[in-house]
Amino acid sequence: MKIELNTEFNTRVAAIQWFSHCGCDERPEFGIPVQWVGDRSTALQSMFSSQWADATTVAMEQGPLSIRGGGVKSNGGPGAAVVAGEAATLYAEIENRSTSTTGHLAFTIRRPDGLAVASLSTLRDLTPVTLREGISCISAVANPLLLTSGRYEIGATLYTVEGLRLTECAHAFDLQVQSREDSPGLLLIPHEWRQH
Repeated sequence: MKIELNTEFNTRVAAIQWFSHCGCDERPEFGIPVQWVGDRSTALQSMFSSQWADATTVAMEQGPLSIRGGGVKSNGGPGAAVVAGEAATLYAEIENRSTSTTGHLAFTIRRPDGLAVASLSTLRDLTPVTLREGISCISAVANPLLLTSGRYEIGATLYTVEGLRLTECAHAFDLQVQSREDSPGLLLIPHEWRQH
């Protein structure tokens, strides 16, 4: 098989320094820090290395903000099951190891299978929260809490005032919802839509 390239393409390749040196034994100069690897397998190993996940975890743990956990309060008291249709307060404990900062907090309510069914956010309500140095407890009151009976997993995320994610706790605490009487719930039936 023979492939003919337009000769004009060669001049454009030469104009891009790093690309024009591909395949050379020498190592070209770059304006950014570069780590050279010996061969293709070494390069691929570094791409999929668990070191990246470890570095992300360490960076989040060493950052100035972290979500320590949280919980729910209702008429039954802290830790009690919430009655569907009544008021409930979701709260998160946030540790700030820096000076006072302002940001937004969001709660994501998921079913045990991971499907997000609801969210509460100061970003949507346009009311940022102030996180002073030390431990802060930020809460959101849902009145009423319109969820069907069952167990839910609550995640918490901190954002800057511009809406950029700072840190998160994907599973901060569990929420147990009970109903005083039988109520209609959601049932997913496997199906397929067709148009005739």
